[in-house]
Amino acid sequence: MPIASAIVRYIGGEDASGQLYTGLNMGEDVVISRLIAAAYSVSGIDNVTIELSQDGSTWTSGNVAIAPQEVALTFYSLIEVYAA
Repeated sequence: MPIASAIVRYIGGEDASGQLYTGLNMGEDVVISRLIAAAYSVSGIDNVTIELSQDGSTWTSGNVAIAPQEVALTFYSLIEVYAA
């Protein structure tokens, strides 16, 4: 499973094949350590750095708070993975 698919499964959204995943519940924060764990669940991964953005211009390496009536959602096409 590619890293981007593991991240989509954790957060929720659509992966490369068009499969939809429920992911996090309403009001549940996106926790960076859980994203790192999802990335490490992929075979062959030795090092991970993750940055998150809600608007595509402001980035954080910390958790993203989700309001009580909101749901986190992402798409495979929005996730960038770089190999070193």
